[in-house]
Formats: sequence, structure tokens, C-alpha cells
Amino acid sequence: MRNTELSILVVVPMFLAVISATAFAEPPTPPPLPSGFNEFILSDQHKNAVLDIAKKTQSQIQGTCQTLGLSFTGKFAVFVPIQMGENGLPTSGIWKELVSATGCKESYFFNVLAVIDASHALSMVPLIPGDGLADPYLIRDAKPMVLQAVGLKKAGCDQKQVIRTKFEEYLGDPIPTARNGPNSRRWAETWKVWACGDIFDIAIIFTPNEKGTGFMIPSQIKPN
Repeated sequence: MRNTELSILVVVPMFLAVISATAFAEPPTPPPLPSGFNEFILSDQHKNAVLDIAKKTQSQIQGTCQTLGLSFTGKFAVFVPIQMGENGLPTSGIWKELVSATGCKESYFFNVLAVIDASHALSMVPLIPGDGLADPYLIRDAKPMVLQAVGLKKAGCDQKQVIRTKFEEYLGDPIPTARNGPNSRRWAETWKVWACGDIFDIAIIFTPNEKGTGFMIPSQIKPN
């Protein structure tokens, strides 16, 4: 099967309100967690809500083994600093929670994004499963290009879905001019895409710069 050659470069300005921990050579020191947040995260009500969203993700992602065992991990990544109210509930913040998925000879994470809005209400939505480092804004902006790239390989297919992301490695030296700080480095991910019954692996290179973070699909689209 012939490989499709494609090179796409996009620069994405990062939202100043969002802490992008994805573009650092090593994870930056996380902001201190307010008192009461761990108790909130580990409460049975919250854990069940997170697991419910992960289960819905499992049923909606094409090609996902439906007998995977899902377990709450208590692990999370903070994108916007969290503040807690006197009632023990968050009043602001954005974070991602990880749910372990194991079975069918696979082990990875389902991801749930938690957002506190201006009225202090908590909303949770599923993110693409996997351990990729791109934050929700990069995922949103990179996904159309990834699906377009697969469309060049799977002509006529109008049913495509990114089903998993995978961090591969950091690349090169730190980039001193990057908006996210002088320790920022390029990194590589592989995104798995389901398209009309076939699965393709798409390599993506993310490059922090002075304007935000760019991403590029460097060359080959590989059928899985």
C-alpha cells in the first residue's frame, strides 16, 4: 500500500488564561492545590461522575474494546489554577482527569476534562483517550488537519474519528524564545484514526514558539 506524503504546519496561539504544561522539557512545578480539592476529587460522587463519562466515551469511540475494565486513578493535570469555596466545592479552574482502561491486551487512559464556569458550576466532557501531551486547545486545532490527512488516504470516507493519542518523545534542545518558557521543547505524538473501518497512525510534531505552539504532520500516513 502506497504511503501518502503530506506536510502541514500550523501555529496555534495559546490562550493566556490556560497553563499549557505540555510544552516543557520536564513537567513544570504544578500550582499548589487549595485545601479541600483532594477530598473533592476522591469523593464517591465525583468519582462516579468521572467514571460515567469514561463509560460513555468507551461506547462512542470506534474500534474500542467494550470489555475494557475502567478504574478511577485520582490522577489529574491542571490547566487553570483551582480555587475552592467554603462549601468544599471548586469555584474556578480547569483540569483533566485520567481513568485507567485495561483489557483486550491493551492499557491506556480515558481522559475527562473538568471546567468550572463563571457561575461556579462544574462541567465535565470527554477528551480523546490516550497519553498524548497536547492540551485541549491544541487537540481542538490539530484534529481537523489530522482528519484531512487521513481523508487523502481514505478517499470518499466521510466517517472519521481520532480514537487515541500517544506521546512518543521530546525532540531537540530547549527553545529559549518559546512563549511557554525557555525550557520548552518540541515533542512527537502518534494519533490513531478510525476511518470507515480502517485504522491509520498519524505522526504529529508539536513545536513551541514565540506565538504559541505549532504542529506539523511530517510525512507518512501509516495504515495500522
